Amino acid sequence: MKYLLFIVFFISFGQHVSSQPDPNKTKREYLPEIQVDSIFQNMLDNVLTTDAQESYYRKDFNYGITFFSDQHGNDCIQIEAIGRRVLKNGIEFGVMTYKGHIFIFYGKKNNKVNITEKKVPFDFAVNQTQILKGGTLLLDGIENDSFSTWIFRYDDDELKLIVHK
Repeated sequence: MKYLLFIVFFISFGQHVSSQPDPNKTKREYLPEIQVDSIFQNMLDNVLTTDAQESYYRKDFNYGITFFSDQHGNDCIQIEAIGRRVLKNGIEFGVMTYKGHIFIFYGKKNNKVNITEKKVPFDFAVNQTQILKGGTLLLDGIENDSFSTWIFRYDDDELKLIVHK
């Protein structure tokens, strides 16, 4: 009887463990490689130098670069650390490695960067949002707002910092 109870317990525990999200689960995608000019690289150097002094900073962090237009139609760029786990959201258009960090490009394509024909692999985290017993929703992919955000605006072919928070 002890053995039967042990086997039932072991099986039920195994099912519970297997239903937990696996933070290491990924899906490989191939994105175009992005090349940037020296002005863009200088901006990234400033961001990385400042971020390296923050308590959250890690050498294996990935960064997101989003292109958008402000309310006046000016071309802007938002840069933020997005951690090691990156969920695919469908608006990625390229990837670049710079100074040991991976930068994923999002948003509207911009003529300020060169999108090459070369495809680069990137392992996106697999979204594992699930509904637990009792209807509780376990979300995977909550944005971390403890990282710095930088917003730059193109002004006469120069990048000017507008926001750093």
